[in-house]
Amino acid sequence: MAHNHPSGSCLPSESDRSLTKKIEMACELVDIRFVDHIIVGKGDYFSFEEEKLEMKEHSFLQISDRK
Repeated sequence: MAHNHPSGSCLPSESDRSLTKKIEMACELVDIRFVDHIIVGKGDYFSFEEEKLEMKEHSFLQISDRK
């Protein structure tokens, strides 16, 4: 799924986050793999999937640093 933000900012709004979660849940119900939600802004983009991977990596690095 993809859309643009005419404002130019590619950061997701709370509505974007909420809609993404609802669509992911609906896809699960009918066994459809939801791949990503991309927001296009002025000269940049935001990928929910890339953000998830970065969050997981960041969490892992924080745990690794505790040793």
